[in-house]
Amino acid sequence: MEIVIISIAIIVAFILYKKKKKELVWWEYVIFLGGSISLYLLLKLFLVKLITTDTEFLGGYITKTTYYEPWNEKVTVTKTKTDSDGNTITYEEEEIKYHYEKYTYNTNLDNNEIRCSKKEHEEIKRLFGVYPEFKDMHRKYYTEDGDSYVYNWNKSDLTMRTITKTNLYKNPMKCSNSIFRLTKGKKDSRLFDYPEIERKDQRVILGIKKTLSDQRLRVLNSKLGKNYQIRVFLLVFPESYGIKTAIDQKNYWEGGNKNELVICVGVKNDSVKWCYPFSWCDNPEVETKIKAWYIDNPKFNITALCDYLDPTIRKYWVRKEFKDFDYITTDISIGYDIILFILVLIYMMAIGYWITTNEYN
Repeated sequence: MEIVIISIAIIVAFILYKKKKKELVWWEYVIFLGGSISLYLLLKLFLVKLITTDTEFLGGYITKTTYYEPWNEKVTVTKTKTDSDGNTITYEEEEIKYHYEKYTYNTNLDNNEIRCSKKEHEEIKRLFGVYPEFKDMHRKYYTEDGDSYVYNWNKSDLTMRTITKTNLYKNPMKCSNSIFRLTKGKKDSRLFDYPEIERKDQRVILGIKKTLSDQRLRVLNSKLGKNYQIRVFLLVFPESYGIKTAIDQKNYWEGGNKNELVICVGVKNDSVKWCYPFSWCDNPEVETKIKAWYIDNPKFNITALCDYLDPTIRKYWVRKEFKDFDYITTDISIGYDIILFILVLIYMMAIGYWITTNEYN
């Protein structure tokens, strides 16, 4: 399409030169020709960036929640007023500035202190089950001091408040004809969509009712997510669906995100009949070991699986670096190319009309 755009721009510019030579100056040709080509390239660059942007899920946990008491301070403010003669007078005046109570929490994923509601603070505080640590804020206050009370997580898996946050990254396979690209399958009733993030967290076990075992896998993701760059999903299918369903799921999720280890299992009567894990890892050692583990441990037991995954991931997991795919040429569909072509044609007509009707000759 670039060749078509450049050819049309050159042909039209040549026609303008032949028919409107006396009405145009040199820089108007630059605006027309260079602007048309530049507009197309910039629009295509923006579209490719938009299409190749993907979202991954990162697991973490809340490390502490803090309550800040309300406080006030005396501040000097500059004001202006107009007297009866119309003169503007500037003066300073002292006011009392009030700061309301505040609730926050911190996570292991970054150093940011995040605002939360009183209800969320109370829920986290009850889950932690710890006494607060008093912290004198040493404020320069007026009548109300306003200190804080910090509730630190006691580092027990039973009281961990897991969270999920999203992160944008470049996924070149979403806009290429590379052999690595998976054809996105159609959604049907057998397959799963990515779960929504609810109450700051996301389900990672799909296909069964929520149980206490869900927490075990969320804890695993939260403890290993940041340092090992991994997100484990367990997808449970009826055994009768067959392993092809897992392959269809892989296609539907387009191979998963770069940090994901997706474990698909077919279950019948609390027994795993087949297992199909997938990820983007160059060395599928973790997937191979999971398959072998299920052969020796066919009982469907999420806790036992997590106990096995923890040391296995720590020892063998190496997340795929998607910058390894930067050499892949990204392409946009013919539909997008037509849209860009129409936009550039509109630009050509608008700028062509302007340069032939303005006052520059």
